[in-house]
Amino acid sequence: MNSLKTLIITNAKEEYPPMIEMLTNRKTEDLVISNSLDEMSIHPDNSMIRDIIYSLNTIKIKEIYVIGEINKEPLILKHHLSKIDNTNLPKEASNWLIETPPMISIIKNNIKYIKEHPLIPHSITISGILVNRNTGDLEEIS
Repeated sequence: MNSLKTLIITNAKEEYPPMIEMLTNRKTEDLVISNSLDEMSIHPDNSMIRDIIYSLNTIKIKEIYVIGEINKEPLILKHHLSKIDNTNLPKEASNWLIETPPMISIIKNNIKYIKEHPLIPHSITISGILVNRNTGDLEEIS
């Protein structure tokens, strides 16, 4: 039987399906998990939005969750940056490389991009959840 699926876009670790089941109240077999949320927000014209549109048209998706985990290390750690010859690199560029935008902003921006994309049906429910792995706190984002 082809049941409706839930698309999960997340930066969470692979051991998270039980947590995602609990957060979404869905069984693992009803989840399609894309571990592709990172510090880069979804852009209306990038490959992630194409993947979402493809999933909507090939899999019976009824809802999308953007789930972000906070307290992860930045993409480029300070000790890695110190190994790069950055003598000609402005300080603002160095800061930009090591600073991570707040995950809540990433989730909100991704939800906005998905909702506003002209090829995403308005019938698809789009929600966000912020997970603090250190404290166990959860925050619903809309």
